[in-house]
Amino acid sequence: MSAAVAVVVFAGGVGVGRLVGGTGPERPMCFRGTLHLVGSTAFERTADVLRSGYESLCPDARVEVAAIGSNEGVRALTAANAASTIAMHDGHLKPDSDEIRVRAFRGFPVALVAFAVVVHKDAGVTGLSVRELRSIYARGGPTEWKRLKGGGDVPIRLVGRTEGSGTRTVFEEHILDEPEPELSSRDCRRKDEIRAAARIIRCERSSQAQILDAVNTIPGAIGYAELHVAANARRYPNIRVLSLDGRRPDVSSAGNGYPFVAPEIFYTYGLPPNGSPAAAFLTFLADASARRLLERAGATTCLTADAQVTTPCQPT
Repeated sequence: MSAAVAVVVFAGGVGVGRLVGGTGPERPMCFRGTLHLVGSTAFERTADVLRSGYESLCPDARVEVAAIGSNEGVRALTAANAASTIAMHDGHLKPDSDEIRVRAFRGFPVALVAFAVVVHKDAGVTGLSVRELRSIYARGGPTEWKRLKGGGDVPIRLVGRTEGSGTRTVFEEHILDEPEPELSSRDCRRKDEIRAAARIIRCERSSQAQILDAVNTIPGAIGYAELHVAANARRYPNIRVLSLDGRRPDVSSAGNGYPFVAPEIFYTYGLPPNGSPAAAFLTFLADASARRLLERAGATTCLTADAQVTTPCQPT
């Protein structure tokens, strides 16, 4: 069994952990058995690309992807499954969180993820400033699209993610700089009778697919999701991806000021045991073959060729 070195992000910065993987000196990154990748729905598509590529390289390995939400994924990590489970999380956990401070989770930056703000086409707008977007979600802001330049004569309907979503956390912290408004609707079309006094129509959905389905079918709806999924015009013909402050969403524009970008972090419960599925898979993520798979999926890897974490993927 051969050893491999991979970069691991600790609570206070970047460190190097020694990870030992599996089946022989020619393939130190392979394991036999099953690995569970749980968490982010935004990263599900890219995780499936990594899964398929890894299983092709390591035929005795099975990788199961369960997109249950970033925070639910983190909650699924325990000392008992530390060898076989990795949580996918949108953005870094706070250094003072219980997961980092008490439970000693370790984070491995994988790729930058670009998110998109999306609207139903009849909203009439093609882009918003971050200031306008904040006003829509703020107390006292507009409740109809026609109050915005180019907006249609339809009510604004906010479609947000439920608590526990990493994408929602990124949206609140990077864009709104405050929590989303209170829940006021179950069907996303009208306020519930018991919440008739709420300022605006706002519903919640538990996955990005559900958000996109709602925005695609409900006039005036606005929501957010991972860019590549949101931009699937064949599946979502009524959705328009918005520019923010005049910048179109993509990972490469993060350095030019597009604000809705965050790193995808893979968390483990402590440093995975040598020879475990989790250790072998993290070793694979530091390899050139994983970088090629990420690029093929349209993602920007967080690791350079010499296994250094790029600046946009570092904790802030």
